[in-house]
Amino acid sequence: MVAGRPNHPVKLNEIHNTELHDRLEKIQNAATVEEARLAIFDASESLSILGALRHIKDLDLVLEAAQDYFEGRVKVGLEQLAEGLETFGLAEAIRKHPSEFEGLFLKSSKSLVAKDLISLFQPNFSPRGSNRRREENRVLCFWRDWLINVEGGQCIPVTLEKVLIFASGLDRLPPLGFQVPPSLEFLHATGCRRPLPEANTCSVCIRLPIHPTYEDFEHWMNSAIIQAPTFGLA
Repeated sequence: MVAGRPNHPVKLNEIHNTELHDRLEKIQNAATVEEARLAIFDASESLSILGALRHIKDLDLVLEAAQDYFEGRVKVGLEQLAEGLETFGLAEAIRKHPSEFEGLFLKSSKSLVAKDLISLFQPNFSPRGSNRRREENRVLCFWRDWLINVEGGQCIPVTLEKVLIFASGLDRLPPLGFQVPPSLEFLHATGCRRPLPEANTCSVCIRLPIHPTYEDFEHWMNSAIIQAPTFGLA
């Protein structure tokens, strides 16, 4: 609306009002116009509220009603948003560069890839030449290999989105990035064994466990993500 672009046609599965969805679906699935008219009669109250009730000659009413439902329920809110954007001059910038602003207002359909998380989380290393640094270098290789395997579907049901949720509570990278740079730390043994990874969602930090083999590392990483479907400490 702000960018001056036409609205995309609404799909029936985008309507989350169960009652309206079921009634429109019944109209859409009608085999004949007569069946559709009967279904419309059953849904007349909902359709009249939407302003979409009319004598049907075809089955386009379903799409019209869906469009009216979406546009009507958010129209006032969108108008207020547009008014606010005009105040700061953002509306004009959106009209001039709509594609650049899409990521701020629309959920990205792009799936995460291993490269995204590899570049996102920067490791905090121990001093060069130390025994801890050698362990960290090995585990960092395990981490990267594991992310590649997760992307390739070799660690099902673990996904890259679930890994990001574990670390941050988000399943998508925010358009403007995180307020603090995401980081990797390493769980060296300090009197007690810590085989599972840990996360601090406030600082977007993953603490990787130290394991001698990739197989051990993968097992415990998968176990942690599976057992922690939201976020935090596994």
